[in-house]
Amino acid sequence: MIALTQRNLKLFFRDKTSVFFSFLSAVIILGLYILFLGDVQGQNLGLEDGRYFTDLWMISGILAVTGMTSALGGLGIMVEDKTSGVEKDFLISPLINMKRILSHLFSAIFVSLLMSLMTLILAEGYLLINGKDILTGMQLFQMLGILVLSTISSASMVFFVVAFIQSNNAFTTLSIIVGTISGFLTGIYVPIGSLPSAVQMVIKLFPPSHSALLFKQVMMGEVLSSVPIEIVKPIELQLGIVYEVGDITLTHLHSILYLVFTALLFLALSYFTSKINRK
Repeated sequence: MIALTQRNLKLFFRDKTSVFFSFLSAVIILGLYILFLGDVQGQNLGLEDGRYFTDLWMISGILAVTGMTSALGGLGIMVEDKTSGVEKDFLISPLINMKRILSHLFSAIFVSLLMSLMTLILAEGYLLINGKDILTGMQLFQMLGILVLSTISSASMVFFVVAFIQSNNAFTTLSIIVGTISGFLTGIYVPIGSLPSAVQMVIKLFPPSHSALLFKQVMMGEVLSSVPIEIVKPIELQLGIVYEVGDITLTHLHSILYLVFTALLFLALSYFTSKINRK
């Protein structure tokens, strides 16, 4: 299985175009924010340093999006195996099917984690260039833990979807769709508090949005402590730093458990789907 995982990673990183496009969504979102959205959203908050506040908010969302889109890019090798007939060779070989499945999943997780780490480093560089505070040691430790959980959850979800893709054209279409809507479903382009309640519920059900929420809570925790207490809760709800479901305010533990649950759910669904496909 290790050899298969290495093989998938070598094929992925050999194709520079795939590497670039798996990172493209994060670059586009960051570019749109820096050029157009940053100042507007910062001013709307009415805070003294609103731009720094929204910088942290945007970075959190981009990390969640990167985890999903880069995992999807890493799974392009699985689609290529199907279209080239390599998968059939694996299926009739003595190789245990679960090892083949896990090799694709592990390579996607590795790609997702690597791209997310690169995004975090670039984001920290952006803050440093602008004279802002960067993560403390404890915050960095917490961010790394969330990154691992986020990438596993996102990779499991997109792995299940890609299992149904049978052609490169369909995979390209899926990549475009995911890259387009991921920013909306993680509440980056439009703050969640500005959306209708039905749309808010869809976002709250979308696993990567909980990754974004956890990133926000870590990155924006100290900044929130300097905000007047009477406007903290409205800002948290507006920007999706906390989620409310009915009368319940979700804690970070709820989001962690939800990410673990969705990861296990999609892994189980992927396993049963692969057994059906093999038959």
